[in-house]
Amino acid sequence: MSLAHTTSQELEIHLDALPYAEGDALQPQERAAVRRQIEAAMRHNPPRSDYLAPLGLSEEGDFFKDHPALQAEMERIRRGLPMEHGLDRTRLQLPQPGSGAAVIADPAAEPGTEADAQKERTDPACWERAVRNAEAQLSHQHIRISNLELLQKFGADAWPAHLFNMQALLDRRNAELSRSRSSIASTNRARRFLHITSATRINRAARRWEDLVESAHGATAAARELEPQVIRMRQELAELQEKLAHYEATSQEAEARRQAIIRQMEESLVGTVKSGVAEPEPATAVDRPSTGDADVGAKADVEVNDTNDTDEE
Repeated sequence: MSLAHTTSQELEIHLDALPYAEGDALQPQERAAVRRQIEAAMRHNPPRSDYLAPLGLSEEGDFFKDHPALQAEMERIRRGLPMEHGLDRTRLQLPQPGSGAAVIADPAAEPGTEADAQKERTDPACWERAVRNAEAQLSHQHIRISNLELLQKFGADAWPAHLFNMQALLDRRNAELSRSRSSIASTNRARRFLHITSATRINRAARRWEDLVESAHGATAAARELEPQVIRMRQELAELQEKLAHYEATSQEAEARRQAIIRQMEESLVGTVKSGVAEPEPATAVDRPSTGDADVGAKADVEVNDTNDTDEE
């Protein structure tokens, strides 16, 4: 759901970012919700004075614990002390033995007294070292002169070639820059299109969700209205089931009574037939049945009719 249709309570749960589709359309309450989330995240990640501690390092650190020379140099830099053994500049000088400008025998040593200087002036080893130093300086100057001559001879052609190479390198870098900018523009266009289409789908889904929620509320209200009718119909069903059970019981009793009457009539008829065979009566007696038999037959017919009426009910 886009931020424009999202309440601050929902922002506490989830935040979506569609900057191309939404722009700077945050409401004040939404901005406050975003600020609260940022503050909550910062509370979970409090600032630390030593950011190297989680990596097993320290600002005081043992970066070069296996290299004593580097560790001592780092300690010197931390304390702000000058270098004890800097570059040897004596090879760039031509001091005369005993002049006090430098000590050729040991450049790290401090200059001595006048007696030491006199001793150096009379020491052949000091003069030999001074001569070798002068020869090294002279050779270095010869190399510099040779380089200057080569530069004067070939520099005019080498410099345009160097400029041509630099221009080709610049052209390649500009082409790469142009391709990168085109790729960035294409990516931004694709992201913009994706954001806009996603916002459209999200808004459509949000409206659909609202319609479904409204329909669900309507269905819930209708169900609540139908609950009394359902209860009444269940009660009526229970009453009908009781009546049906009573009717089935009554029908079974009527059927049993009818079967008993039928058996009784059959027994009466059988007894009558037997009595007629044993003692024949006059024809008038046969044509005119006795009052007792007529009463029994009428009673049986009445009971049978009652039984039939009960079945029909």
